[in-house]
Amino acid sequence: MALINDILDLSKIEAGQVPVLVEPVPIVRTLEGLLGGLKPIATQKGLPLEFVLGAGLPDVTHTGSDGLAAVAKRRPSAVLLDVNLPDFSGLGVLDQLKRSSATRHIPVHVVSVADYSREALGMGAIGYALKPVRREALVDALTHMMEDRGPQALRRVLVVEDDVRNIFALSSVLEPLGATVQIARNRFEALDALARSRSDAESVIDLVLMDIMMPEMDCITAMREIRKKPEWKNLAMIALTAKAMKDDQEMCRAAGANDYTAKPLDVERLLSLVRVWMPGHRNFR
Repeated sequence: MALINDILDLSKIEAGQVPVLVEPVPIVRTLEGLLGGLKPIATQKGLPLEFVLGAGLPDVTHTGSDGLAAVAKRRPSAVLLDVNLPDFSGLGVLDQLKRSSATRHIPVHVVSVADYSREALGMGAIGYALKPVRREALVDALTHMMEDRGPQALRRVLVVEDDVRNIFALSSVLEPLGATVQIARNRFEALDALARSRSDAESVIDLVLMDIMMPEMDCITAMREIRKKPEWKNLAMIALTAKAMKDDQEMCRAAGANDYTAKPLDVERLLSLVRVWMPGHRNFR
């Protein structure tokens, strides 16, 4: 009888006679909850029981803590973040994502009922939208984040490095993407190259990759000198070092680096950082 009632209810829904409330479903948490009660039984009977999410399937969370946990676990290609979360501000979530070396390269698009665009973009979000947001606008934003997987606007990169092996490795990554790689082997050559780029439109430098571990060269000082110039305040700079110490990261940021990555280089991570900090990105408009 219960089966017949269920069938009749479905028929009413299909006929439009029953109102249906459409809400987002946290897919991972729902599946984990459903299988949680069945796994002990399956284990007793020696049966494997698990679920596998299809590639590209979005995860939906409803709190900042759940969102941070999902990002840490799944490392998504992009994050759509609401500022108004029940446990703490979405700006706090954004701050934690961008402070973590494991997640700061993931592009984040923020939505909110109030205008916190200046704060969000300043913290590293790549886009911002005010509610109510049209579905088409969100689709466009997400599509842009998913398609923009490489530094499409990359033109000229200044690599401040004195190790020929590292120069070769960086050139091998960047040149196939259409970038012109310019080499500076000390901070004086770096500052000179930047100065010359101001007077030659064909030599404009879009990005600086600065190795801070070179002998006889204070690259921290070089970054500070670069940031003192008003014309270079928005120049994208990523610090490279063989050490992954927290003190190094804080020192680089304090000196003016936009971001930091350790060697040996993780190519995907480097390209993600390039995409985030490239000129033409909303942060630098």
